[in-house]
Amino acid sequence: MNGTSRSLAWSPDSRCLLGSGGDAEVYTWDLRAASAGAVRKWANEGGQPTCGLAVAPDGSAVAVASESGVVNLYGMGVGGFPGANACPPR
Repeated sequence: MNGTSRSLAWSPDSRCLLGSGGDAEVYTWDLRAASAGAVRKWANEGGQPTCGLAVAPDGSAVAVASESGVVNLYGMGVGGFPGANACPPR
């Protein structure tokens, strides 16, 4: 993460940890991956530092709140980034 960490959220199966913060990007760490440094990231639309993060109970979406008051909702699919499941099944 290239900034302050301001929010963390677990995937529904507790396998992945998502984080966001002052760099306006969202990171996904697969904690059970063979390489501990496995990270995927994407920029939060609007480029504002983030202050909140939540994962849907089924892992299908992630809500990212920014300091400007805007909350972006991202549909998730495979890989832990927009268009990807918060943490893909094995």
